[in-house]
Amino acid sequence: FNAIYFSLYAYLKKVMKDSDGNLSSFKLFTAGAGAATIAAAIDTPADAIKTRIQNGRGAFKGIRDCAAHMWKHEGISAFLKGLGVRVTVISPLFAITFTVFETLQRHFAPGTKVPSSLLEEDFEHLRSNRLRKMENILENQYGIDIGRI
Repeated sequence: FNAIYFSLYAYLKKVMKDSDGNLSSFKLFTAGAGAATIAAAIDTPADAIKTRIQNGRGAFKGIRDCAAHMWKHEGISAFLKGLGVRVTVISPLFAITFTVFETLQRHFAPGTKVPSSLLEEDFEHLRSNRLRKMENILENQYGIDIGRI
């Protein structure tokens, strides 16, 4: 959820800036709510599986077993349970939190503003490191050389 949310939030803030590079409180609120809505919607299937595993008391062998059971017995709706509630709670929560945070930051500590380009660079660095780690695991443990595929 957090990777999706913060990436989208930084992107939406960048896109919503006016010609002077400023963001109104309304635009901050909209960016926070939009990013939270999309992140919550994307994350809901994984959250539904996690909840089933936690409540299953050992009934499932793992993630795949749980997902297969949900699909077989309930269909796609099993993966979307709680979507409305998650979006209803998470969207305003994150919108209000980040609007207040950024507004207070502008007022009390204007020099501490983090440019969205720095966030993008950090995210790109994290993503490239994770990809390298995954490539190493695939090559060392499974003998799969991504460079040759």
